[in-house]
Amino acid sequence: MDDALQSLSKHNRILWNFIAIYARISQLGDILGKQIGVSGPQWSILTLLETLNDGDGAPVKDLAAHMNVDPSFISAQSKVLERERLIRQSSPPNDRRLSILSLTSEGRQRMNPAMATRDRIQSFIEQPLDEQSLKNLKESLDRIQGRLTKAIALAGIGE
Repeated sequence: MDDALQSLSKHNRILWNFIAIYARISQLGDILGKQIGVSGPQWSILTLLETLNDGDGAPVKDLAAHMNVDPSFISAQSKVLERERLIRQSSPPNDRRLSILSLTSEGRQRMNPAMATRDRIQSFIEQPLDEQSLKNLKESLDRIQGRLTKAIALAGIGE
């Protein structure tokens, strides 16, 4: 471990590890997105669409919640992805205000090579962890994420 990180408190090291992990994940998204001609955040939207609801599409508000961004960001990026014919936007007949995004067959085809790379990378990252370790890690990260959400709310009200 880097000497500068070693000198930080345990809690600060955890925080900086999260920041470093986020930066690395963003780099991977940029690299994989570039393979199919999209930005890293656009790649994230596409992979999330591929994952959610077995790839059948998802509302803009759900994508925004998963990515922790404003729905207007998803809407703006989806227009670019729609022009590229990677996704399509639709609305259910009973609620025209709801915008559902889904991958097109062309989008799936263009993503395939990069998805294979993503799957290899994911296996490589998870390789040293057994199923129980992965489960424990996921549960711990879920708890930390929940606590961070509450901390943001507390910071917002000045507590």
